[in-house]
Amino acid sequence: MFMIWQMTKCRLMQIFNMNRNFDKKYGFKNDSAVKDFHKKRRMFAIMGDNLKIAKENIADSHADWFNEEGWINEESDLEMNKTIRGFIDDEGVYFYTGYDFHTSEEVEANFKKHLEDLVKALDIDKNMNVYAGMIKQEKAGKFPPQKCIGKVGEIIKKLKSKK
Repeated sequence: MFMIWQMTKCRLMQIFNMNRNFDKKYGFKNDSAVKDFHKKRRMFAIMGDNLKIAKENIADSHADWFNEEGWINEESDLEMNKTIRGFIDDEGVYFYTGYDFHTSEEVEANFKKHLEDLVKALDIDKNMNVYAGMIKQEKAGKFPPQKCIGKVGEIIKKLKSKK
């Protein structure tokens, strides 16, 4: 029993230390305000060509989620810089990539390929706005988007008309 506790304690310390390292990379502390923001959204990621959706009401950052899934660790977190990730909240759908939350034409094109699956999986209102990139701020929380690329339904309709 003692050995199991020691192993559990060791793993908890590893996670705690990794989260502190991720906090340093993001440049802010994962405090109660940040956790409240995280709980109010639903995270997703596009890993390769696969859409991944996080559980509801979790207070984790994407880095925490990726770490828990085994997609990144303290030694290797390259997936954070190359994976398209984002979230849905009451105001819209947001996506970006990298620790600097950037977007590009390539990121936007790849995201759009998965938008319809995301809408179906989470029953997203087709009148919601879709935002690409975020403008990182000094204070943690919901950052302002770089740009709005349209409404969910309009984007899906344009994609279908191109087929």
